[in-house]
Amino acid sequence: MSKSKEPIRREIAYAPGPEPLVTPFATMDDVQNEYERNYSKYISYARLLTSNLMNAEDLVQQAFSNSVKQIKKGNQIHLETIGGYLKSTIRNLSIKTYRKESYQPKLRIVDELERSPDVLHLLSSDKKILMESISELIPSQRTIVILFYFDGMKVEEIASELKLSQSSVKTNLLRARKHLFKSVNRDPSFGEGENV
Repeated sequence: MSKSKEPIRREIAYAPGPEPLVTPFATMDDVQNEYERNYSKYISYARLLTSNLMNAEDLVQQAFSNSVKQIKKGNQIHLETIGGYLKSTIRNLSIKTYRKESYQPKLRIVDELERSPDVLHLLSSDKKILMESISELIPSQRTIVILFYFDGMKVEEIASELKLSQSSVKTNLLRARKHLFKSVNRDPSFGEGENV
């Protein structure tokens, strides 16, 4: 004799959870405050992507201008992510600019001819050594290192953005890491200064 099994019925009680967090949206005043408070930070970032300080300043001003235009159009930028939004805008503007000019960005991080005091005072000795080591990389490796480590992009995203295979991105990252390891270890002062 076979027993007929009836499906077990379970009542699931859903407890009300916490109210969803409401994040405020940025206003033009917030963009202005971000500009005044972190201008040198954005210049340092843009400097990674351009060949000189003047181009970096242009990118930063264009990014802030675009942010204000987006807010005026009624588009919403979350206040807590405004920094990431501006960095993405700066990066996208640099890519767009260099594509138009059919020019591969040199991504010189520390330019021997143009050391800007407002950028260099931000760098500790370790950061300075690392930045100089990154500037020694070939342009393709430099671009990939910056996108991977500074922008936090994944290998797949970098491959898609630069129109390369994932294995090419991985190979360039490996070679860049080896170069950076040798380069920073050549300098006996690396690691002795303040840790940042």
